[in-house]
Amino acid sequence: MTDILFVSQALAMLNLAVAILVAWGVLRFLDRLGGQKFGNAWERLNSGGHVGLGLYLGLRFVGVAFLVGSAIF
Repeated sequence: MTDILFVSQALAMLNLAVAILVAWGVLRFLDRLGGQKFGNAWERLNSGGHVGLGLYLGLRFVGVAFLVGSAIF
């Protein structure tokens, strides 16, 4: 019984790792498609006063995570 639980948890972790890698790849593709570099956005966020950019990047990640999650599971 514990073997089944172990294999089930291992497969769930593998699915999670694949989903994170796919989400990272999709976000990188969208950055390149839009001609943006994440380093430039990060510098603007650290300089202060760019709450809208942080909100956009965060919600974009959440949207891609939902998309990848619904595609994988």
